[in-house]
Parts: sequence; structure tokens; C-alpha cells
Amino acid sequence: MKRYSVNLILWRHDPVGELKDQYPIYLKIVVEGKKSYISTGVVVKAIQWDSSNQCVVAHPTARLLNMDLTNRKSQALQRIINLELGGKDFSALSLKQQLIGTNPSNIFDFIDRYYAEVRDKRSTGTLIQYRKHRNTLKAFHGSDDLTFEQITPDYLLKFETHLRKEMKNNYINSIFRMYKAFFNAAIKRGVTTNYPLQGANPEDWGKPTAFAAAGVQYSVYLLTGETSESSPTPVEKHVDKSTIILAIPSNGAANADVAVKGILAL
Repeated sequence: MKRYSVNLILWRHDPVGELKDQYPIYLKIVVEGKKSYISTGVVVKAIQWDSSNQCVVAHPTARLLNMDLTNRKSQALQRIINLELGGKDFSALSLKQQLIGTNPSNIFDFIDRYYAEVRDKRSTGTLIQYRKHRNTLKAFHGSDDLTFEQITPDYLLKFETHLRKEMKNNYINSIFRMYKAFFNAAIKRGVTTNYPLQGANPEDWGKPTAFAAAGVQYSVYLLTGETSESSPTPVEKHVDKSTIILAIPSNGAANADVAVKGILAL
């Protein structure tokens, strides 16, 4: 018999709202020491949460909110009981997946859940951009089968190259800023640990040097921008693979070494 617990918690690490004084309530599932979290979609002030009794207090709709929260917790506990009675194996992550009915690491599923969670806290314009940028990535990928783990620095380079065919710098900048927000939200919720944007400067996205200093774990690439008779292909291996940095000089292959040295401050 596995050791497990199911509790409702106030997620104090992720304040929401303009005043930053409201926090989301999560269902915390622990199985054999491994944790997973499921958003309930409920957001309250810190003073409106009774952690001892795991319920909302001093809130206009506290009764209704507590009914919903209690039901979610009961469903999780009943699912565990059914799995144990059936002799089936389970983990915190697999239980989470069963309860939410989707692949938790699928980025499109996550964006849809995130949209529903924050729709009362974001402007109409921001919500429209969520949908638009979601569909932009889906159109590039060619399907809705894409996980956070599949989005690597190389994948993002290809995505950016694709966007440059029709979009301007400012719009590309806004797309990558929003995906940074999605990754940060997913990491805070325990959905993924992958962060391919590590070290990249948001203000540089959408420029020819977008990933020029994107961290220290990637191979060197030369991204020259548009292909022409006098320039190499947009993405070309350059320098020793052990040199861990992304170089994207806007002035062609001839200056690649200079760009790399400048980034590394050599």
C-alpha cells in the first residue's frame, strides 16, 4: 500500500492580480514523497484562507467555493482508493493526468488551462494574444501534440526563423515574451522543469541577435538571417561543439568568430 496524501493549499509563491495580494489554491498530491499540483481555479486573499481546515473564510462566496474545493479533494482521494482496490500502480504525476484528463506537459493543453485560470484577472487584449500566440505555435508545429520537453533552444531557433518570414521584430518579441510567461507559469505549477529560454534577454527577442547569449548549455550556431546567394543557410554549425553558446551575428559568417569572442568577453 502506497503512502499518499491529498491536501488543499494556498500557493503563496505565485501572487496574482494588480495588487499582488491574491493567491491561487492548489490541490497538492503526494505519492511516496513525489509531489504534483493541480490548479483549482480559485483565487483568494491570504486572510481568506484557513490552512488548518483547508477552506475559504470571510469571502462572499465562501460556501460555494468550499463545496467545489471539497469535491475536488474527494475525487482525488476516491480515485486513489479505486486504483488501490484494482491493484493498479499510480504516481503523483499519473494521478494528476487522470484527474485533469489531459497530458499535463502538453503545452497547448496547459495554455488552455492557464487561460481558464486567469481569464478574470487579465485584460481582454491579453487573453486574445494568449489564443493568437497559441495558434501561431500550433500552426508552425503542424499539430497539437507538443510537450514542454520537446521545446528546445534549437526548436525555438527554427520557430523564430519561421516567424521572420512574415513578422516584424516587435511582434516576434511579444510572442517570445508570452511564451516565457507560459514556461514560468508551468514551472511554478510543477508541470515541467524544462526552460529553453534560460539566460535569453526578452528585449533581444525578435532581433537578429535574439539568442546570442542564451545560456551556457547549447552548441554554437550561426544564424545569418535571410538566405541569399552571398550568405550561407540560415542555420549552420560553427566552431567547436564544445564551445557552449549560441552565436547569431547579423553580419554574416565572416564575422562569426568576432561575435563569439565578443559574447564570451574574450
